[in-house]
Amino acid sequence: MSEYYLAAGDRLLAMVSPSEVGNLLAAQVGRPVVALLTAHGDPVVHESVVRSLFAAGCTHFVCSGLASEALHDRIDDLLVERDGDGFLTTWHDEESAAEVAAVFFGAGEAVGTLLVAVIDERDAELATRLVEQSRLAS
Repeated sequence: MSEYYLAAGDRLLAMVSPSEVGNLLAAQVGRPVVALLTAHGDPVVHESVVRSLFAAGCTHFVCSGLASEALHDRIDDLLVERDGDGFLTTWHDEESAAEVAAVFFGAGEAVGTLLVAVIDERDAELATRLVEQSRLAS
């Protein structure tokens, strides 16, 4: 699953699976990066994705879903391991898909930002809201 949408300010929304993140980041070198990760279970499954996003310069992680607080905490742990400073992580376990999309696009408002949304089939409503938000922001 890879879907790409242009938004205002030369931003690119990329909705991808975890296995596609590395290739996306390699193709979009030089862009500011903001990530949205959904968490429906164990956050360990996202560790390699988070490390790839760190390496690409991602500075803001928006976590959504029932297990988003645990994912947020795990990202913070990984940041501490890296002596990370200047990073922001948020979790949204009770917000609507529209609210999460608005937060994500707000975090990635800089010109040229790559908005990486790592979502799956359980996130259909969120995917719809992200596309709507990209159109509002274009």
